[in-house]
Amino acid sequence: MDVHYHLDYMDAMSVNMERRFHHSKPYEKRFIGWEKERLKVYEGAIADKFDTLTAISEPDAKILERLCSKPITILPNGVNEDFLEYQDVPAKKYDLIFTGNMGYHPNIKACQYLVEKLLPIIAEDFRPLKLCIAGTSPSAEVRDMANENIEVTGFVEDLRPYLAASKLFVAPLFSGSGLQNKLLESMAMGIPSFTTRLVNNALGGTDKEEIIVCNDMETFAKRIIALLENPQEAERIGQNGRLFIQKNYSWETYNLQLEQLLNK
Repeated sequence: MDVHYHLDYMDAMSVNMERRFHHSKPYEKRFIGWEKERLKVYEGAIADKFDTLTAISEPDAKILERLCSKPITILPNGVNEDFLEYQDVPAKKYDLIFTGNMGYHPNIKACQYLVEKLLPIIAEDFRPLKLCIAGTSPSAEVRDMANENIEVTGFVEDLRPYLAASKLFVAPLFSGSGLQNKLLESMAMGIPSFTTRLVNNALGGTDKEEIIVCNDMETFAKRIIALLENPQEAERIGQNGRLFIQKNYSWETYNLQLEQLLNK
């Protein structure tokens, strides 16, 4: 019987390291630079051992194809129906929320950007402001951010109640790679979501319609304040985002595509 070998790269980890290099402390850069080059060699060489290859976003697939010189099928992550069907909470406990593995370098940097740079600007016009940082393994830097207006949850069994209790989802990610599940989850629940151009390149949402894309502090702060002060506009973007995820990131669709790929 013929055996079919399939590899899901998910994302281009060598590019993840390259982006991390530019956001790292000087003493870290030598080691991250080494790891980036090692990963490039590995990602190129490992492809020869497999018959078919997939990645979760077009940007990652293009990078990996250059490294391995083989075609890569795009097979994105999807969203569980439980997120799409979760009931909204009318009374919001938090103004902003950010979720993820809080021991992961890009998420730590995003928390620092959110707390140290964005919140002081937003607080000049909009206060009191309640922020929830929800996710497993918060680093010491993230834990130290907790105060009366910032809740750092650590691991939670279910993120949905925290997302549902939040007005806006903000993911100021300037490094990392792949397709961000955190955005799929927040948008699936109808929460107006903010992120960077880097992240939206993989997601493919329409700015100001399905998602809000920002790339500097002033734009982030201005647009966050605008939606906090305009619930009707926030609701419109949130519902458009939910429909976008339902249409483009259904598990049912991509499970079928994976079956078809393996059956070939």
